[in-house]
Amino acid sequence: MLKNEHRRALRKPVSMNAYLATGQASLFSIPFRTHMVNLSRTGAMLHTPEPVIDGDTCTLTLVDTENVHGQLEGRIVWCKEDKPGTYYTGVAFRNLSPDNEYIIDLQMLRHTA
Repeated sequence: MLKNEHRRALRKPVSMNAYLATGQASLFSIPFRTHMVNLSRTGAMLHTPEPVIDGDTCTLTLVDTENVHGQLEGRIVWCKEDKPGTYYTGVAFRNLSPDNEYIIDLQMLRHTA
């Protein structure tokens, strides 16, 4: 796991599947499956199967086995290789509505690792 991360808010460990779409048209790009490692109202750390580009906009879709729990807009702030073929990726959320904040709070309660 990565150390010395600089955060504006404390993140809570979670274990949750998600889909990440990146790039200028992230709402229209093809998302790929990822795993959320931690979560806060300001961002999340993901374990991704492919590298992503720092600074890219993104849409993170939170899911469980049956339901989509919400879509959050963000920006990729860093991506570091964990081991060949897997990466840790930091996402900073942006433009969160009160509904988005509620979704985040609910997921932090439900999906504690």
